[in-house]
Amino acid sequence: KYQDIISIFWIFIPISTIPTLSPFSIAGRESGIVILPEGTTTLSLPISWFGLLDVTIQGHENGSLLIYDGPECDAIIDIRGALRSTFKNFTLIVRSELVYSGLMISSLPHDGDHGLGCSNCLFENVIISHDVGSKDTQVGISVGPKEVNTYDVLNDWHTFSKCQVAGYKQ
Repeated sequence: KYQDIISIFWIFIPISTIPTLSPFSIAGRESGIVILPEGTTTLSLPISWFGLLDVTIQGHENGSLLIYDGPECDAIIDIRGALRSTFKNFTLIVRSELVYSGLMISSLPHDGDHGLGCSNCLFENVIISHDVGSKDTQVGISVGPKEVNTYDVLNDWHTFSKCQVAGYKQ
C-alpha cells in the first residue's frame, strides 16, 4: 500500500548525506507540528526540509521573521519529498545576493538517483522578500529545481493561499 511504501522511506534516510545546514533543518519526520522561533532569526545557512509526511511547519503565534544573510545557494528554504505537509505564517527576507530561489519545492532527492515525490502541500501566509539592490536572486518560489528544462514530474497539487513574493525577477 502507498502508506507502507512511504514508511520504508522514513527508515532509510541517510542523515550523513545531509550537508551542514541551519539548525532549523528537518529530515525524515512523520506527522507533528514544528513551530519556528518567535521574533527575528538571522540565518547564516540554508534550511532543508526533507522527507516530511503530514508535518506542519509554522511561524510562532507572535510572528516569525527569518532573515537570510548567508552564502550563495540554490534555495534558502529547500523542501524535498514533502507529502501532505503545511508551511504557514512566516516571513523570509533574503539579504544575500547570489541565491537562485527564496523557497524551492522539489521531488528531487537530496542524494541518490530517484525522486521522493512532493505533493499536496499547503503554503499559507508565507511572505518572501528580496532585500538587496541586485536582482541576482531570480525567483521567490520555485516549484521544481533550477536546472533549465528539468521537468519535476512528481511535484504537484500544492496550494498557495495568501502568500506574497516581492523584489525578484520572476
